[in-house]
Amino acid sequence: MEHVAFKCTYNDGGEGDFVGFAGTCSMQSIRRNILHGRRWCSRADCPCRKYDDVGFPANEVPDGPCYESRLFREWEYGIGNRAGNGLHANRVSIGSVVVLTTLFPGEHYWQVTSEDQRKVVGLFRVGKIRTGNVDEDVFVAAERPRIRLPLEEAQELPFWKYFRCKKSPRIMWGEGLLRYMNNDQVVAIVSDLLRTVKQGDHRDHLQELLNEMRGDGPIPLPVGPLADYDRNGAIDKRRKYGPGGEGRDHRELKEWLAQHPEELGYDDVVLPANVERPFICGDVADFVWKRRDGRHVVVEVETTNPEPGAHQALKYGCLLCAEQARPVGSPEVDMWIVAWSIPEHVRDFCREYGIRYKEVRLRRA
Repeated sequence: MEHVAFKCTYNDGGEGDFVGFAGTCSMQSIRRNILHGRRWCSRADCPCRKYDDVGFPANEVPDGPCYESRLFREWEYGIGNRAGNGLHANRVSIGSVVVLTTLFPGEHYWQVTSEDQRKVVGLFRVGKIRTGNVDEDVFVAAERPRIRLPLEEAQELPFWKYFRCKKSPRIMWGEGLLRYMNNDQVVAIVSDLLRTVKQGDHRDHLQELLNEMRGDGPIPLPVGPLADYDRNGAIDKRRKYGPGGEGRDHRELKEWLAQHPEELGYDDVVLPANVERPFICGDVADFVWKRRDGRHVVVEVETTNPEPGAHQALKYGCLLCAEQARPVGSPEVDMWIVAWSIPEHVRDFCREYGIRYKEVRLRRA
């Protein structure tokens, strides 16, 4: 089965915590899309073009003038027409996945964003294909999954990480509204979405889709020109440390300790450490050591508040056991919490659950 990605004109209708595409664009976005010659927006018979021509009167705001403005309200997308003839995507069928992409605008409305900045803003599975007003194909979403991404997360998911044109290795969409995608490309996107999406029901629906599409095979690696994007896990780091990012004290202690296993009593660690070690569920351990005999050590570092870190160390130890098909609590995986100071109630928790602990504080010169 083949899947499809659509090139959606940027729409900020209903934009807030989530991407837009749920209402008529703002006046600024209407002006931008007309100025940049977007195919529908700049046509003389487009309601938004007429609205712009008469000076944006408050009582004449177009309601649902395009598929983009209704995308996340009605959960359907049509591919329009060319020279009056409806367009069709004959390789898309019921059950195909529709990946929705857009180019977010630059800082100023007259700026044109380069194609390598194209982002994934959502996806759905085709539940029905109907005929639109100009005899074009309109793809209607099945009940699940229907994924509309948070705005901040959508701006971090580049389409060209996953997609490569067959005819050219260059980043170039060119003409046309859609690009066909194979199963591996979509599986890679869905796998990364599971790191991004936080809503429980959406995660469940994505996991169902991933399990069905992946089967028993491994998760395919991204193959696009931007396949190395975020190799250092910047998105996962922001999710772990919050919008303020990782503090200097934490970073310096973590990086120093990762290179000094003798500080925790190990003389058989194979360096370098696996720093910012991700798990399939999106969690990230500060670092993991591998020992020469195949055993592992997972370490969580804190500075002034070790209690959350102790719970995280327990979680990461369980995840590592599961990943290696070992029983939870296996002696093959050591769990550590390291902090500037560790109060007695945190030590009690660690002793209860087999977490090792040590107070370490670096001195700056």
